[in-house]
Amino acid sequence: MYTLVWIAALGCSKSAPTDEVTDVTDTTPQENGAPTGLEVRIVPDPATDDDALSCVIATAALDPDGDAVSYRYAWTADGVDAGVAEATVPSTLTSAGQRWICVVTPTDGQLDGAQASASVEITRQNTAPTAPLVAIVPPDPRDEDPLRCAIVADSEDADGDAVTYSYAWTVDGESEGFSGDTIDAARTDPGQTWACTVTASDGITTSEAATASATVAAACWGSMREDGVDGTLACAGTFVMGCTSGQGSACLDNEYPPQTTTLTHDVLIGAYEVTQGDYTLLMGTNPSSATACGDDCPVEQVDWHMAAAYANALSRAAGLDACYACSGSGSDVLCTPPANPYACEGWRMPTEAEWEYGARCDTDDFRYPGSDSGTAVAWVEGNSGGTTHPVGTKTDNGCGLYDMGGNVWEWVSDYSSTYNASATDPFGSSASAGGMARGGSAYMSEAGARTTLRSGGIFQTASNSGIGFRLARTIER
Repeated sequence: MYTLVWIAALGCSKSAPTDEVTDVTDTTPQENGAPTGLEVRIVPDPATDDDALSCVIATAALDPDGDAVSYRYAWTADGVDAGVAEATVPSTLTSAGQRWICVVTPTDGQLDGAQASASVEITRQNTAPTAPLVAIVPPDPRDEDPLRCAIVADSEDADGDAVTYSYAWTVDGESEGFSGDTIDAARTDPGQTWACTVTASDGITTSEAATASATVAAACWGSMREDGVDGTLACAGTFVMGCTSGQGSACLDNEYPPQTTTLTHDVLIGAYEVTQGDYTLLMGTNPSSATACGDDCPVEQVDWHMAAAYANALSRAAGLDACYACSGSGSDVLCTPPANPYACEGWRMPTEAEWEYGARCDTDDFRYPGSDSGTAVAWVEGNSGGTTHPVGTKTDNGCGLYDMGGNVWEWVSDYSSTYNASATDPFGSSASAGGMARGGSAYMSEAGARTTLRSGGIFQTASNSGIGFRLARTIER
């Protein structure tokens, strides 16, 4: 058996048990950490002198102690304190050419962190130059003309910058791939529409585009084809009509006085006399007596009215307004000429002045159309064998017009008239004077094929195996 004995040791005591826990937390003051990691940038960048500058926080600073971070701003312009302590600099303080720097200091209220900075160069706010005014020169080009894209009024640059021009060309809406200001004549063809587009540049921005266009006409006295008719374009001009020195002493009274004649309209003159095949195809009949000659021989046995009706039929087939007012049909048709042949868009016979202008090939003064030898260019009594011949088998007059002398006489659109010292767009309008035919025929002597010989007033209802016609049409540019 055991006995519990309490022993008290000297200097020792035993306390009663307790539940209290002793606090062992370290209360030594901790060192404060500065904010870190700040990144800034300036917007906009690039900047112009019209822009306000903002220094924005690209990456916020972090405080290791979790303290709130705030920022102080300072700006310099070209290294000099700008006196701005805000995040934004108004545009009124900036100038082109300056270098602005923003310096940002992060702080937690006790310690400043590492500074971050950004800079930007200020450029001038650029104004685009105005569009120039352009034109194609010449404004009504022909096939033999180079095309120049001319600056009629220069581009203006509000900033005073030097301006340069860039050129681009299209033809019929398709890019030509040419960047110069001039198109060589060898690159153009009649009927094409060329457009040049010009932009101005100050080296920074470009202007709106300026465009000009022009349609190329056939070359003067060059070949041209319209509505299936081959011809020569006789351009407006002035020539002397009637008895000129090249005719020698052969002139008749009605070829005097020599008349200085101005034609103010371009006219397409048919290269050939209308053939039997042409006439039959359009009118459904062939009135000719020399049918054995064939479809390529000139139609004849047509009076003036029948020729006018044929011209009207071709105009309608081409969708053009008819030039003559006609009634009846076949050999019984009756027509009247237009009061103004140049106002008519359709086909017609040439006026007498147009006919001689074409025969002369502008201002040539050969005795016969294109030559001083009638038999070289004309089927006449001495070489025809007493019959007409296929058109175009003699040499042309130098301008692509065949049989202007010989083969068949050719009706002209106007009535017979007398010459004056000068005239502009003459057109004989007196029906009582009778009709007029030019050129002679295969049944006449060589003298009948002279360039200036006039038939004199003849009944417009007259027809025989030696009278035919060719066509013409006013070409407006």
